[in-house]
Amino acid sequence: RKTKMKRRQSCLWFVGCVLVLLGVVYGNGEEFNFEDLQINNLFENNQNNLKASCNANGFNTTSVMVPMRDGTLLYTKIIFPHTGILKPTSVELERTPYGADRSPLPKAAAERCRIGISQDFRGRFKSQGKFSMWRDSASDGFDVQKWIANQPWSNGQIYIAGASAPCIAAYMEPRYSPPWLKSAYFAVGVPVVHSTLFQQGTFRESLTNGWLTSINETSSIPVALDHEPYSEWWEATDMSPYFDHFNFPTVHYSGWYDIFQQHSLDGFHAIRARNPNTTLLVMGPGGHCHSGDVPHPDTQRPLSYVYISTY
Repeated sequence: RKTKMKRRQSCLWFVGCVLVLLGVVYGNGEEFNFEDLQINNLFENNQNNLKASCNANGFNTTSVMVPMRDGTLLYTKIIFPHTGILKPTSVELERTPYGADRSPLPKAAAERCRIGISQDFRGRFKSQGKFSMWRDSASDGFDVQKWIANQPWSNGQIYIAGASAPCIAAYMEPRYSPPWLKSAYFAVGVPVVHSTLFQQGTFRESLTNGWLTSINETSSIPVALDHEPYSEWWEATDMSPYFDHFNFPTVHYSGWYDIFQQHSLDGFHAIRARNPNTTLLVMGPGGHCHSGDVPHPDTQRPLSYVYISTY
């Protein structure tokens, strides 16, 4: 369990680093030029910015049960930077099945003088409802973004992020075109769930059952198997008809040895075909959240040797 937690923390540490990249590259609203990106220097020069001046006076932490459209209440942890309560500011959002209280993203966001928010999936940890394997991620993601945008401390600009399971949830959120969504970071996840769990029609038993068992959601295993052929049941977790909704800057990260590698690349290419100027791919010589990484001196710092796709 400790090893898995470290892997998740490694993934989320990288989420924070790339959100810095998103803020630097896209923060001025100008079109992104891939040829101008000196990513080694950008990463090195912004290490100190991870703990900005607002960190000096501490943070304000709270939690709220945010209502969804059907009345289900989802546990939402919020960390404000010291200066965040003085004027409306932007928000970094993650939705997770691994425990909102465990996520390092809100604190990392607050250290960058943004408001950091992590929310438990339905049926997970402190949230109400029933776990649904991302089938409610699009609507719940939209609803929490709408709630955030209506708060007096929000300036209406929301940045979403996630690694692995939270990444899949983040991929679902543009489905209903939330107007507050300004950029996204997708790490080692997929925008289409069925073809990932049933690769070439074959159930990935070890991967799927192993993950659901590790998070104590084994009751979802027979449910997935009962819907083996692609059907209407999976449509809520299929973003392929909505790739044109990704009309905002995105960074996609995967590893050459990641369990979702091909599906991540397929999603990136589909989104880039529709939004070529602000869609960035980062590939590293690693596995899934540092599981299965090949020996490499920079494996823990993937931005220092990124591969930027220009295809």
